[in-house]
Amino acid sequence: MKDKKQTDRHSAAVRAKKAFGIIVANGGKKSTKKALLEAGFPPSIAKNPKRITSSKTWKDLLDKYLPEENLLKENKEGLMATVKVPQIVSRDEDGRPEYQYIEMPNHAVRHRYLETAYKIRGRLSPDAPIGQVIVPVIIMRGGERENTEQTIPAEIVKRS
Repeated sequence: MKDKKQTDRHSAAVRAKKAFGIIVANGGKKSTKKALLEAGFPPSIAKNPKRITSSKTWKDLLDKYLPEENLLKENKEGLMATVKVPQIVSRDEDGRPEYQYIEMPNHAVRHRYLETAYKIRGRLSPDAPIGQVIVPVIIMRGGERENTEQTIPAEIVKRS
């Protein structure tokens, strides 16, 4: 017979799977805290979702349903996002404009994907002061490429 500790772990894994399912079913719109409560976790654990989201069960669920290669593929596509913009090329005999659509970079969408990529790579910290970002810097020395990271202080970065 299983001891109480094994049963509790199994029960927690089942509830974690249920919470994960709730989040996925709601398109990620339901908070982790609410999903944990709905899955049967006590409020003390739901207040600190990291206790569950850093568990092996949760990581296995992420690997299974949100594989890293899929996320990278989508993020790469998002970084190349474009938008078709109408441009008047002429007017017909009634004076109505005739358009040609040109494809241009969609900077707003690209920015969101770039921000996501930096978060995934751990280069954008939610705790960093506003305007402070860790950026990769490539230095060329004698034909050799040297990668390093530098933090740009908030005072240097212009706020818009």
